[in-house]
Amino acid sequence: MARNGSGTFSNPYPNFVSGTVISSTQVDANNSDIATALTQSIAVDGQSTVTANLPMNAKKLTGLAVGAAATDSLNLGQAQAEAMVWCGTAGGSANAITLSPTPAITAYAAGQRFVWKASGSVNTGATTVAISGLGAIALQDSGAALVAGDHAAGKIYMGILDTTSTVQIINVQVSSINPLRVTSLVVSGTATVGGILSVDDTTTSTSGTTGSIHTDGGLGVAGTAFVAGAAKIVGVTTHGDDVVSDTDSTDDLGTTGVRWANLFVDAITATDQVTATGFTGTLDGILGSGTPAAATVTTIDASGVATATTFEPDGDTAAGDNAAIGYTAAEGLILTGQGSTNDVTIKNDADADVITIATGGTNVAITGDLTANNFAGRNKIIGGDFTTNPWQRGTSFAAIGNTAYSADRWTTEMGTTAAVTASKAADAPTAAQAGTFTQNCMSLAVTTADTSVAAGDIFILIQRVEGLSAASFGFGQAGSRNMTLSFWVKGTKTGIHCVSITNSAQNRSYVAEYTIASTNTWEYQTITIPVDTGGTWLYTNGVGLAVIFALMAGSAYQGAANTWLASNSRITSNQVNALDSTSNTFKIALVQLEAGSSATTFDARSVGTELALCQRYFQICAFVGNASGSGEMGIAYAPSVTMRAAASMSTTLRATDNYVGTDNQISHVGYGTVTVGSSSFNSSTTGNAVRNLLCTGLVTNGVYIGSFQLTAEL
Repeated sequence: MARNGSGTFSNPYPNFVSGTVISSTQVDANNSDIATALTQSIAVDGQSTVTANLPMNAKKLTGLAVGAAATDSLNLGQAQAEAMVWCGTAGGSANAITLSPTPAITAYAAGQRFVWKASGSVNTGATTVAISGLGAIALQDSGAALVAGDHAAGKIYMGILDTTSTVQIINVQVSSINPLRVTSLVVSGTATVGGILSVDDTTTSTSGTTGSIHTDGGLGVAGTAFVAGAAKIVGVTTHGDDVVSDTDSTDDLGTTGVRWANLFVDAITATDQVTATGFTGTLDGILGSGTPAAATVTTIDASGVATATTFEPDGDTAAGDNAAIGYTAAEGLILTGQGSTNDVTIKNDADADVITIATGGTNVAITGDLTANNFAGRNKIIGGDFTTNPWQRGTSFAAIGNTAYSADRWTTEMGTTAAVTASKAADAPTAAQAGTFTQNCMSLAVTTADTSVAAGDIFILIQRVEGLSAASFGFGQAGSRNMTLSFWVKGTKTGIHCVSITNSAQNRSYVAEYTIASTNTWEYQTITIPVDTGGTWLYTNGVGLAVIFALMAGSAYQGAANTWLASNSRITSNQVNALDSTSNTFKIALVQLEAGSSATTFDARSVGTELALCQRYFQICAFVGNASGSGEMGIAYAPSVTMRAAASMSTTLRATDNYVGTDNQISHVGYGTVTVGSSSFNSSTTGNAVRNLLCTGLVTNGVYIGSFQLTAEL
């Protein structure tokens, strides 16, 4: 054994006797114990480390060096000087200081204390401190961030970490540079402030004992007292001088909600109107119980009814001009005038004439557009009501083709593998919804789907508006105007759909988006479109513009929304594919295009009017005729309505033979090849010119029933 646990070392074997044989075992055991004891001792050169506490037995360690690391011992002189707390002059910047205590700390801990001297810069706001190269933490005063001037140049500060992320300043050297900051200050004697006393608290006063500042005695102010907010004085206010407003003279004495009960004055001088809900006494014969005298006033403000036999203003700019507003039971409201130019003039707020009646005249002149919900002829779409649309070509068109007409004035264009049936459907918004009664719509039903839209794929429904009709919009002309497209739509494909406007050359286009929100529900859409001031637009009997509803189109037809484009765009990138399923339908009703920035009630035209409008572009005339002995039949026909242009003609014969009609004694209906004699058919003239048709190759002496189709579509 080495030491016995109490520090005593004893050899395991007794001292050896001189002249005796020494056992090597005993010598080795003694040497081993000595080696163990030396190993367990503290080497003076610092090779060994202590493995247990060292009890000093009321003794002291002397000659200790100054500790330089957090794990070093502290000598008495170092403690007296608090060298481990003193950080010298702070480094860093004014709002981000750094401290370097000796020894350096390795981590932040609550309770750490440091003392430092501020550098030559005063902080300008919230400040941080970084100690011994550790991260920056907040430097605070009583838990609040420092404000400008709290860390003044050259002052001594002490801080304690209350958390690992905040340091609280606990002693701030008070001076004029760094003012005293206290939570509460009680002064039992007199407090004299040589400079400005500023109170930053914003507590509002509601009594004599509340607010940011209050006094139990009187308040004496030798100079001017300025109160930015409301000043409330419970007692009597006595003034030794005038009570005046500021220089703008716009301040009220009292309010509409809080009024003075009584006003006792010797005189009132008013430079503006005097308004009262009641008056007692006599005011120069104008108000009161006596006979009213004439009064000249700048403004009359009457909260009730002002009654007079005639109001006659005389403030016009021309000498001798007078006007009057009167009323009689027989004639009602009467406006009269004697102006040098107009008897009646109604102006807007820019002093521009809106409505005038010339002096001595009866004609009403309206400067701008006259718009009303019931003006007929405002709708530029023909056949937009699919009930009054004549549907001259039929009411159902299976697998409708490219450039094929269905309802009058409506055609389709397509480049797709899909197939669509166009038809007149007994479905429409109610009269309560639309403000007018209709029974039918245009229905487009998908019979063959196209689920993969190529760049050049397209299916659109078009109406082309003649230039003579669209000219009133003023396309291509300077000036700001709008037109509005409105319609009802019902579809199975919800999402964003597109409608576009193009010119005849299809190099100007405007694409607008609208949304079908609910499946198979009639929804009203209105789209306001600015009239294009650029491009080339026709004002003749050609295509003035085209209104185009897209059911599907590829990327080749995409363009930006809500702007005029120099392209043939039909859709935006948001257009849904309404042809992607055979269960899809797309229905429209009551389509209207009109001038102005808002939609009006649908312009419902009569059936006869709508037919005549459609016949300008397409009409059918039935005929009955007898073939001669040579198998020829001549027919002459004059169009019932002047057509847009020289019409092309086609004929259709009944495809049945031997039809007997006893009422008109038709004994034979023939059919066969019909040849139109080019020399006899006059296609060069328009209007109601007689068209001649020569049919050859017919059954001799046969009776034929058929029809002309005259086409002058855009």
